[in-house]
Amino acid sequence: MSNAQHHIHPDSIASALKGTFLLLESALDTELLGIFVASLCTGLTLHQLRKSSLSLEGGKDCNAFELLVTLPLPKVKVAPELVEFVGAGSALRFYLPSVVVPQLTADLETQWRANDVVKKANKLLKSVGVHRSATPARLAKKVRELIYKQGEGVLVKVSLTQAHYCHESNTSFFKQHYLALSHLLNEYQIKFNKPLELKFVSQLDSFAGSSGIMQLTEVSSALKRLCWEVIDASDAFSHCASLQNRYRLQNALARRAMLVFCLSTCTRHLRRKAPTVNDFDTQNARVAIHNKSSAIPYRYLPVITLLERVLEDYLGHLYRYPSDGFIASVLNGDRGLFFTYEQSNTPVLLTMKELNTYLFNCKSVNPNWPRKTVVNWLFRRFSEPDVAAYVEHEKEPPCPVVLHAIAQSINTLLNTLIK
Repeated sequence: MSNAQHHIHPDSIASALKGTFLLLESALDTELLGIFVASLCTGLTLHQLRKSSLSLEGGKDCNAFELLVTLPLPKVKVAPELVEFVGAGSALRFYLPSVVVPQLTADLETQWRANDVVKKANKLLKSVGVHRSATPARLAKKVRELIYKQGEGVLVKVSLTQAHYCHESNTSFFKQHYLALSHLLNEYQIKFNKPLELKFVSQLDSFAGSSGIMQLTEVSSALKRLCWEVIDASDAFSHCASLQNRYRLQNALARRAMLVFCLSTCTRHLRRKAPTVNDFDTQNARVAIHNKSSAIPYRYLPVITLLERVLEDYLGHLYRYPSDGFIASVLNGDRGLFFTYEQSNTPVLLTMKELNTYLFNCKSVNPNWPRKTVVNWLFRRFSEPDVAAYVEHEKEPPCPVVLHAIAQSINTLLNTLIK
């Protein structure tokens, strides 16, 4: 039976926290329980903590203690001088009650193993009457559900598979975690010394996450730039339908449509899985997105109204040239939908790699930044399972109502950024 199928009652959380806090206060046989209670307080499993870099700060002058957790994030290629992207710090900061700190400090100085902590935790859980199905990992995940509420955008940070999508101000994250954990401890009538101040030891404006997420103001600039290029190219073409102006308009329309497509579908735009005209179901206003997994090759997403409009402009331009062999193959679905004319006026498949080269003057940029940026934004507005279904992190069939709600939200966002 999977973790998700086990129902962990809140009373098990209460018993686990009360039992651990009481034992820590007694200072008797508490070895490795500092690690266990850190898992309960953060919602990170023991194995997640083991894979992370952990350190403690704060506590002086009655300030709060902070557990710094550096999750093993995937490496993302973004040139550090590109100010368009959000700069990322390396650690998340969690609030910890002071009673936890002495034993956790001692535990962190040892070469602790997750399995050893599990054995110690299971012994404690058995002594306080917690059912054996409530394992340390399941308890941590249940705490995660209780303290990271839907829509706050915090849940993603404790899930290693999505951690690289996440950016959160350390100030905001720490305060939210403090308030949520304090509420939980008060609800379970667990006494703890509250800090007089929530004050950071280091910089307040750092971010946790990866550097593959673009600032929304810069997304707006990129969209506006591509929209203006379409307007300028259309104006030039309307005055003189030369081959040069035709290619210029084709390139402008393709780049705009391509970026809107990637932002609205959160797709991984790969050359071998480039979208074709046959992927679009105009009758039902949906598009088949190629999945990374071969088990379910496609997922169907709604076509937002902005994407529908820019595609109509793009295809309208292509339909002007039905006798062009290359364009005919694109309209038949034999080639990728988006292409531009490059050197020697040769048609070339357009992917995010090529678009990034154009937008960022050949600087190194992760090709998935549209996906990461929009997913990061969505996690503040929708639950993790809903977002996961939209972006192919969830293997179960998604709910169409949820998909339409997410698509509508993205459509509103992009229209706002373009204005």
